[in-house]
Amino acid sequence: GDFYRELNHEGKAEVKKMAARVVAEKDHADLIVSSPALRALQTAHGIAKALNYELGMIMTDQVIYHQELREMLALIRHICNGEKRVWIFGHNPSMAELAAALTGTPEHKTPPGSIVAIEFEAPSWEEALQTTGKIIFREHP
Repeated sequence: GDFYRELNHEGKAEVKKMAARVVAEKDHADLIVSSPALRALQTAHGIAKALNYELGMIMTDQVIYHQELREMLALIRHICNGEKRVWIFGHNPSMAELAAALTGTPEHKTPPGSIVAIEFEAPSWEEALQTTGKIIFREHP
């Protein structure tokens, strides 16, 4: 089924393109969380390699695959313990909904493979999730 669908040739090329952009930004990750669906994990692995993030440290959670916004916000509260840079790999439309909810902005078209970086001015994730973040960059393949 859809859960086990791999990235196609175009999707794999887009991950490489986005990984190159991540390297150019000199970005990093303190925590990477992914949907356990194969194509999301393939994307997470491609970006993790670009970030020099240990692949075995990638967390997966079914909540991201099932795409319930309230559950995804609860997941962020639960798993984030002081990490400053958290990357979440999931599926549309829920990732676009999550970005809109976290920033208090209308949903933007977010094609597959996009990266949306949101910054919060808060000392903890609990406090960050009670405020609105600011989109600091949005990259599309």
